[in-house]
Amino acid sequence: MHPKFKISKLINLQDARYSAAVGFHFVSFSLARGDHKKLAPTFIWNIVNWLEGPEVILEINDNSWEELQEVTFDYRYLALPLEDWNAVTKTQANAFILKTSSLPSPIALQSLLNENPDVEIRFELTFSNIADALAYQALFPHIFLHFTSLDLYFDFFQQKNERMPWGISLQEEAEEEPGFLDYERMDELMGIFSDVHL
Repeated sequence: MHPKFKISKLINLQDARYSAAVGFHFVSFSLARGDHKKLAPTFIWNIVNWLEGPEVILEINDNSWEELQEVTFDYRYLALPLEDWNAVTKTQANAFILKTSSLPSPIALQSLLNENPDVEIRFELTFSNIADALAYQALFPHIFLHFTSLDLYFDFFQQKNERMPWGISLQEEAEEEPGFLDYERMDELMGIFSDVHL
């Protein structure tokens, strides 16, 4: 199984169209109050209307339900901090990405999956080294893998691991400057993945 690629918290049309052109499966936009990359729903609508290919993910937090009610376009997942997950949240969508920079035990994450069989749940976990990521291999079918640097993605792809995560999530480490993607490095990364895994 090849992972699905996600680029997180885009803020401009050019980067969104680039992401679609190179084959990203998902693009995400932030509605989360307090996030410096938060966009208005109407601004996101103007971007997604120009896109073909990737599905939309909306990044929220516990304070952004009002913004979510203003959304008039389709999206696949709601992405939110794991600590904001609760019974009320479950009523807002059928598919979620629960994000955390700390590393809960694989047993705790599996228990959450077992307790919610009627909801599609993926976890987005952040790692600063490959060894820690590989400790979660049993959960890879449910994980978006996020590394803290592009070099770690290069190394991970070149290791030719037998098991790949369900998704790869790129964030600020993919930017050349704040809010703008580094196209040269991104092209190089996608090329290495294709050479090794396709």
